Amino acid sequence: MKISPLYPVLDADTLGEPVAHGALPDVLCARAMAFADLGCSTLQLRARKLGAPVLLSCVRELRRRLPKVTLILDGRADLALAAAFDGIHLGQGDLSPQGARVLLGIGRLVGISADDAEQFSNALAEPVDYVVVGAKDEGGAAVRNDTLAMARRLLDASNRELSLVVYGCIAADDVESARKAGADCVAVEVDVSGSPLEAAREFFRLML
Repeated sequence: MKISPLYPVLDADTLGEPVAHGALPDVLCARAMAFADLGCSTLQLRARKLGAPVLLSCVRELRRRLPKVTLILDGRADLALAAAFDGIHLGQGDLSPQGARVLLGIGRLVGISADDAEQFSNALAEPVDYVVVGAKDEGGAAVRNDTLAMARRLLDASNRELSLVVYGCIAADDVESARKAGADCVAVEVDVSGSPLEAAREFFRLML
């Protein structure tokens, strides 16, 4: 199981309080289904501010409506398992990859974020399927591509078969340089309160 070249991250926390919790699953599903219709076969849901009961109702509804899409949940391996999601994405302060793998088993994806060479090297020793290299505001594309190139060198030397994902602070006109620097996939944060599908179409076209 692999993640798609364009990896949308649906951020439920951008909705804020005006959206009633009862309507939240429908809002998220509508956006997720729109991306699936574009051809995105992998989607991540981030919802750090939602309580477990509300989040569980959202992930279960996403799973029900998108049975053929690879669904990744940010940070909550327990709820990913409960909703039969396909994987979990971990930050540096989350459950360890080993712990996530014990919970999820070998048939699901485990991804982790890495912001520097030390974190990336550590990730290569973990039971993960992909590593996300974050792109900071400071330094722009040049710094991001240097980090990607470093990660690609370490990954190639390790002989691990992982996907290298670039995330954050990337525009459509940066995709080519990011791919040349070593990125296999581009993760794009989606404000689900807006309508970013046209931009997503351009990203998806560039990643093919």
